[in-house]
Amino acid sequence: MKKETKTATQTAVPEKPAAPERVHGLDLISKYRGAIMGFAALWILFFHEWVTLFVNNQVGVNIEGYLKRIGFCGVDIFLLLSGIGLTFAIRKGNVLTFYYRRIKRILLPFLVMAIIRCALEKWPIIEFWKNISGINFYTKSIYSFLWFVPAILTLYLFFPWYYKLFTKTKKPVLFFLCSLEVWLVFSLFVRETMRGDLYGFTNRIPVFLAGVLLGWLTQQKKTTFTKGTWCLIAITFVTGLYLAYITNYKAINEHP
Repeated sequence: MKKETKTATQTAVPEKPAAPERVHGLDLISKYRGAIMGFAALWILFFHEWVTLFVNNQVGVNIEGYLKRIGFCGVDIFLLLSGIGLTFAIRKGNVLTFYYRRIKRILLPFLVMAIIRCALEKWPIIEFWKNISGINFYTKSIYSFLWFVPAILTLYLFFPWYYKLFTKTKKPVLFFLCSLEVWLVFSLFVRETMRGDLYGFTNRIPVFLAGVLLGWLTQQKKTTFTKGTWCLIAITFVTGLYLAYITNYKAINEHP
């Protein structure tokens, strides 16, 4: 009898299943972006909450007071995530499409709230226009009306042009660091003449630019977080909490 010859399919080595794609540390931020934004929103709400939850428990009073004092960090989280998200949004069309989608999502609810506020407080038409156009934001006070909207729209306006320069350079990380240096020099130059409330907005621009950098790094699929990176992030986070404690909580309590 002739021996049966094995076919190619019988002798072929079975293919190994493809290895799962490695999850980068930055991918986790994008994956849970909605949950992080929800946390930031709750933190901001807690910051503005006037009802004291702890009364007789001193430890609880201290923790609550501290978290309330630094609740503005929720805004910084929003700006960081916005910078990340815009690096993906800008790829879905041209600049005009980008502007249209951003304004459409923000402007309608902003106008509705402005009309309600105008009716309740009887704003003159010129005051209504100054509030919705951002004129009062820059010339009077950022807290004239819903300061975050004109602030984020300003960042949206300049983002496409910054991002174009950022991605065209051979060393985007270095470009980011140079941008921070330009911001620092500008801030030091105008600090004595700029309104304190407006400085509260411009002082957050580096957070937004850091978000842009993180969004770009996420798309590169080359950057992973090593244990050393995570340790550095943890140290920076703890240091930031301590600085927030001595500047925004302890100092305020000691010098009312």
